[in-house]
Amino acid sequence: MAAHMRIPTDTQPIKAQADLQRHSLTYLTSMSLRCAIELGIPTMIQRLGDTASLPDLMAALSLPPPKAPFLSCVL
Repeated sequence: MAAHMRIPTDTQPIKAQADLQRHSLTYLTSMSLRCAIELGIPTMIQRLGDTASLPDLMAALSLPPPKAPFLSCVL
């Protein structure tokens, strides 16, 4: 007796890829939020005013120069 195999439709691989990307982005979003909180970014934004610029944040957070370019990715 042969087992019946389901043949995926054309949309199933696309839906599966979309689900995988959604889960990946959700994980990255939560990790970025955690990183921002650990760096003290919300507190600095509040101290500097709601219109704090990226250079203002970099100066206030005292990030090591090699890591400063990555701040924009976190934000």
